[in-house]
Amino acid sequence: MVICSACGTENRDAAKFCHACGNPLAALQGPPSVLLEEEGSGLMVEAPAVEVESPDPRTELLVGVWPPGALLQERYEIIGLVARQADHATYRVYDRGRCPACGACLEPAEEAEGPAGEGFCPGCGAELAQPAICLLREWLTPPETIEGETFESAGRTFSVEIEKSPEERPFAQGVHLTAGLRSAKGPELEINQDSLLALTLSPVYEGRPTPALGLFAVADGIGGHQAGEVASRIAVQVLAQELVSGVLMAELGGDICLVETLIRVVGEAVAEANAQIYAVAQSGGSDMGSTITTALVRDDLAVVANVGDSRVYHWHDGKLDQVTTDHSLVERLVAAGEVAPEEAAAHPQKSVLYRSLGDRPAVEVDVLSLRLASGDRLLLCCDGVWESIGDEGLEEVMLLEFEPQRICDQVVRRSLESGASDNVSVIVIGVADLGRY
Repeated sequence: MVICSACGTENRDAAKFCHACGNPLAALQGPPSVLLEEEGSGLMVEAPAVEVESPDPRTELLVGVWPPGALLQERYEIIGLVARQADHATYRVYDRGRCPACGACLEPAEEAEGPAGEGFCPGCGAELAQPAICLLREWLTPPETIEGETFESAGRTFSVEIEKSPEERPFAQGVHLTAGLRSAKGPELEINQDSLLALTLSPVYEGRPTPALGLFAVADGIGGHQAGEVASRIAVQVLAQELVSGVLMAELGGDICLVETLIRVVGEAVAEANAQIYAVAQSGGSDMGSTITTALVRDDLAVVANVGDSRVYHWHDGKLDQVTTDHSLVERLVAAGEVAPEEAAAHPQKSVLYRSLGDRPAVEVDVLSLRLASGDRLLLCCDGVWESIGDEGLEEVMLLEFEPQRICDQVVRRSLESGASDNVSVIVIGVADLGRY
């Protein structure tokens, strides 16, 4: 395990760059160490790591650093480290001895057929083509009482925790991400100043899907020619550079980031985009700026961030909800009760923003997380879309169409037909259980 000298984040031994901040990593010198919480202070301090005694050389590891692919009890295969505390480490693992659909334990003979896709659960009849996923805790000093199943291995105590009950598990076979995008120039404009980013990663190793990953963004440029389009392009390029190197590549390597880490890193990436746009604007004497809205998706988790009045919507159970909050003067008036929501779209100051990328050296970024279910959709769009057809128009398209690209095509067509004067850009992300495909 390599500790980043810049931010203190733990990285796998082979990592060259920190998955949290992107800082280049140097190999550990001297005895290995870990970050532990100093009792009573809440501070993280560096302390010598505890070695595991075992006759098997492969298990002579530090607590909390079982590598991806390591197999325990001939049953639990490590996917990646989720968290590490002073007395235990938590891993996400494949459980070869449990039905992914109903959660029932399987007999060894039944389980052995599962990975080959030839077995079925005797309890619920589900095909055992993919193993179940659960949490595994490795205890340095086990407490007196431990909930769940336990076993001993390599001189340590391990406990098993099912992530969700079978009824609550929306993606028993893994997550399938699909995406569509479309952008069109406003009829009265010379150029399209919007920039879009849609990246999906669905790695499958040894026939098994690992967490599906996606990075999506819509940036709406502000300023005249060679200003707004440059700012929006910088916004999505910096966002991609920061999050692909800092998060997506780490996740592909098996490093599972905590939700808190993802929220922090996404916010920092948007803040870096703001800093670079501001620097370019200041050096060139330009008024360039941009809004941005982005979603980083990992399986059923979405981390959403925005600056300005581009939006993210969440489609769930036949209902469309706005996830983000516009950083506009009119939105503040609506929140204060001085303007009715239905009057906002026609308000003369509807385009006045109090927060955007490139306006100041630093910017406050709204970041939140939400859980997704199979069949959900995320819709990202610029203000040209929601101003022209409104939430009702978006919801109508979502009811009529299912495939993300068709939704995008219809949203742009309807926006232009409704008299949109601004550029119109939209991205739609579909989330489904891999078992449907």
